[in-house]
Amino acid sequence: PHLGVKFVIGTWIAGAWVSGQSYLFQCAVNPKRLDTKYDVTATSAGGFAAVGAMSLFCVKARIPGIHTPLHYFAFPHLIWCLAQEYALPYCDPKKAKGMPYLGNEGCIGGIFFGLVMGTMFVKRRADATAVAKFFGNVKGAAK
Repeated sequence: PHLGVKFVIGTWIAGAWVSGQSYLFQCAVNPKRLDTKYDVTATSAGGFAAVGAMSLFCVKARIPGIHTPLHYFAFPHLIWCLAQEYALPYCDPKKAKGMPYLGNEGCIGGIFFGLVMGTMFVKRRADATAVAKFFGNVKGAAK
């Protein structure tokens, strides 16, 4: 499958938005997550996580110039995002108690959005063939 630049940029923007909403939801559910009411998150990591998660569906996608499969970089990036979200806030040496904190949290929302986009819009040829065969069988059974 071919992913255009507009589609990837749209996925990045929407993934960043969903990432921010995920962070707000997590803070509403668990207020202990915040040290101060001024803690914020950078949602760009959620956008990159969405693009990375979506790219896992494109196993033949290559990075231009170096011809390396894209998922070689996407999977480690997703692991890094999850580590930043769930481990780093608890062991970050720059995080001072009682001071506002800027972190890359909420990436799980971006990963979820990327998986949804990949499932809905990145179709493999085998999937299209299976759907065509199914509808062919249904049409044949209706006769």
